[in-house]
Amino acid sequence: MVRLAKLENPMKKQILRSVLLVAASLVGLAATPAAHAATWNGTWNYDSCSNLGAAVTWGNSYNCTDSALPNDAKMNISGWSSDLSPSTTFVPAAVYPWGSSAGFGIVNREECAVGSATVCDPGTGPHAADGVSNLDGFLMKFSNGPSDIVKVALESVQIGWNGSDDKGVTTSTKGNACTGYCDSDISVYYYTGSSDPNMGLVSAASLKGATTTVAVNGWLLLGTYNDVGLNANNTVNLGNTGKSSSWWLVTAANTTTMDGNADAFKLLTVAGTGETTKRTPEPGSLALAGLALFGMVGLRRKAKQA
Repeated sequence: MVRLAKLENPMKKQILRSVLLVAASLVGLAATPAAHAATWNGTWNYDSCSNLGAAVTWGNSYNCTDSALPNDAKMNISGWSSDLSPSTTFVPAAVYPWGSSAGFGIVNREECAVGSATVCDPGTGPHAADGVSNLDGFLMKFSNGPSDIVKVALESVQIGWNGSDDKGVTTSTKGNACTGYCDSDISVYYYTGSSDPNMGLVSAASLKGATTTVAVNGWLLLGTYNDVGLNANNTVNLGNTGKSSSWWLVTAANTTTMDGNADAFKLLTVAGTGETTKRTPEPGSLALAGLALFGMVGLRRKAKQA
């Protein structure tokens, strides 16, 4: 009996070591997955977005598919607004669908009656993303399932209705004297943080400190673009040289170096080059885990025989 007891403890220790080896293999397998990347070109436009007929509420969002290759990536678009006087952090606004030619607008709470629980229409503003009293912007997240990492190098933005269309005193002809919302300059940012962005930590004033090399709460400036509404097809080429992210933010111009006119726009389409990285287990790691399990089973059988 004494000899059996002496043999049993070392055998249990061997089994325990094998279990720990298997656990370590599996942990390593999960922590260091093989990355298989696929690149593609993507376009997300107003007509490819879902729930266009749903009620508009504070903090709502729309899910848009890549209109050319819908399996590549989904884009979620939400609206945010930062009070400019005094400057406060961004809070959820409402994304407002205005149709295939006008595009998405943004309604912030100050455009409605104070304390309004519902989104107002009409309000005191054009219900566009604008920079009057508040800085409004569209936050875009690109994804395609929990096992994929999707990053997009945004290359162009197309707007619909915009302040440049509103320059005419008696007509909507572009280029006439400025009245009201009369410009269409935009700022474009991309996110470089290690976790999801927290818009509640960012204000319009702090975001002005973001440059192409200096980040503010993870946000870097890609650029500010003048008079987008005066371009052909209301489209601006962003001149992006490979800046890629899962998160993008497009606002009315947020800089002190612009012409000072009231910027306003509604968003129709964004396009860019994307990369989807699929996380899959490495065959070698699977084989090692299998060998460890096989060895553990063998040791357990020997223990029973002893």
